[in-house]
Amino acid sequence: MGANKLNPALSPERSNLDGTGHEFYVDNQAGFSPQQQTDLINFLLALDDDPGNF
Repeated sequence: MGANKLNPALSPERSNLDGTGHEFYVDNQAGFSPQQQTDLINFLLALDDDPGNF
């Protein structure tokens, strides 16, 4: 994060990002199974009107 904050091309004013990430993760520690993680990734990557049909 420190390197990101020093890079002017990644400044929050320019990119609307600050590089800090987020506070919620979809992982085993949060109680999500590997299958649930895979299902979420597939849903988020779906580029059609029927994301349940892979």
